[in-house]
Amino acid sequence: MNYFENLNKYSLFDNLTKKQIEKFHSLIKIAEYKPNELIIKEGETGDFMFLLIKGEVEITKIMTLSLNKSDEDAREKSFIRLSEKNYPFIGEMSFVQNKEKRSASVKAINNCVIGKIYNSDLTELFENNNEIGYKLMNNIARKIADDLRITNKNILKLTTALSLVLEE
Repeated sequence: MNYFENLNKYSLFDNLTKKQIEKFHSLIKIAEYKPNELIIKEGETGDFMFLLIKGEVEITKIMTLSLNKSDEDAREKSFIRLSEKNYPFIGEMSFVQNKEKRSASVKAINNCVIGKIYNSDLTELFENNNEIGYKLMNNIARKIADDLRITNKNILKLTTALSLVLEE
């Protein structure tokens, strides 16, 4: 199976030429995950982002104030499920904020194939090709901005609901 035939459909590669996208073929490391297998664990340091090539994943977040809570105290909230039909890329914050802890967990719902892109490989590519680096960072910034808008709407919904409950 050619895992690279649909790379142009991922928003990560928007505005890149076919030739520029082909430079990623050697950078993308294919990995397979079984159902319920953890791909990314919240709180760990991230060193890659990934493209969901096949399957479906669930993104969850621990809903306690501290990651030091015991496992039985940790309450996870499922935020979103993504499938390969969405052509998602996940974990981009680990590239933007290198060495920072992951902000959420990602788990395989069914058999998944992902394409890992390691931060060190991206940095090297960007240093050698500023045009690709500029375009990719613009695409990553757009995704983070879109995610922030969604988060802001959700916070507004929660604060509105809380204020209505407290008024009663």
